[in-house]
Amino acid sequence: MDSHYDLIRDKFEGKEHRAYIGGLWDELGSMQLSFMRSQGLLPHHKLLDIGCGSLRGGVKFIEYLEPKHYFGHDINPHLIKKGRDLELNDELRSKVSDDNFTHNANFIPEFPVNAFDYGIAFSLFTHMPIERVKECLTSLRPKFFNGQFFATFFVVEEPQFDTEVGQKMGIITKPNDDPYHYTLKMLERVANETGWKFQFIGDFGHPRNQQMVKFSA
Repeated sequence: MDSHYDLIRDKFEGKEHRAYIGGLWDELGSMQLSFMRSQGLLPHHKLLDIGCGSLRGGVKFIEYLEPKHYFGHDINPHLIKKGRDLELNDELRSKVSDDNFTHNANFIPEFPVNAFDYGIAFSLFTHMPIERVKECLTSLRPKFFNGQFFATFFVVEEPQFDTEVGQKMGIITKPNDDPYHYTLKMLERVANETGWKFQFIGDFGHPRNQQMVKFSA
């Protein structure tokens, strides 16, 4: 079944870019930077933002990091353009270039960077079946020789997996449809199959109850 991100690939026209990616713009943008700083992100590190969209987190990261150290990737080039055109002021725009952004449906980060120090996929895998999550982790692994990649998921207990589960703010997650939920066993298995070490961080204050997972090289 197509994911949310597959379906919007060519259908962004007419959408309001902040609301389109789920709203809570300032809250969730600041949350991403705060969390990554708590995990050791410093201005000299190189960060890869998978599913960067219209730069809800990207604005904060670009401001914090040294010039050209933020890299954003998304399936939808229209979202990236909206973010760069409407969310970055002149100072922030000068800290990134076209080389800092890529877009394709295969999670291939075609950047002139040998290895990233940190990566994040925020509210991305919640819209994807496990096969697509595995595809992404496989593609990213060679770019994280010694790095850390963080991602949010809706996580449920084993007995709940085959049912619809109510999350905060009225979100209903499902095993086989968007928005997706997973079990820890599934996530640990896909990490092992794609060459990552797995750590469940859990609740980090996300208002919709998404949980944080760490994949490390």
